[in-house]
Parts: sequence; structure tokens; C-alpha cells
Amino acid sequence: MSNQIIHNQVDLILFEEGKFSVLNWLLREGYLDYNDYQKWRNGENHYLADNFKAAIPMIIFDLVIAQYRRSGTASSCSTNPRNVGQQKDVARPD
Repeated sequence: MSNQIIHNQVDLILFEEGKFSVLNWLLREGYLDYNDYQKWRNGENHYLADNFKAAIPMIIFDLVIAQYRRSGTASSCSTNPRNVGQQKDVARPD
């Protein structure tokens, strides 16, 4: 997912909800089905991550971008959060 798409997603969530929730983001962006979330919440599934629709490293990568968006430095993050400001755009790992 591109940085700009993630920025737009975060902005929309902040506008609509007034806060950023990782769980809501996972549901809204299709990384997690609502039925799977409900099963986890009701104790039918032990681990929510077992139901993610993408690899966990990819989700974490997108969440790092989202986190920097929330902090106001999203356009300058890299794959390593310590490298903020070192690179303009982030290429998604394969």
C-alpha cells in the first residue's frame, strides 16, 4: 500500500472517529474480517493474528507508516523508525 493511501486512511479515520484505532483500521482496510473479529472477541479464536488477510510484517510496515502519519512525520519515515527524515518515500517490502 502506498504512503499516500495510508495517509488518506489515517486522515479519514481521525476525521470520522477523532482517534486512531488499530483494530478499526485493520477492519476498515480489509486486513481482518468482522466475522473473524467477532469470533476472536467471543473466545472462539485464540489469536486474532491467525485471521489476518495479509502477512504480519506487511501489516506492521503499514502501521509504522500510519503511526508516523499520526505524529506528523509520515512522509519522511523509512522501514526503520530510527531513520525518520532519511528518506522521502518508502517502498513496501516484497
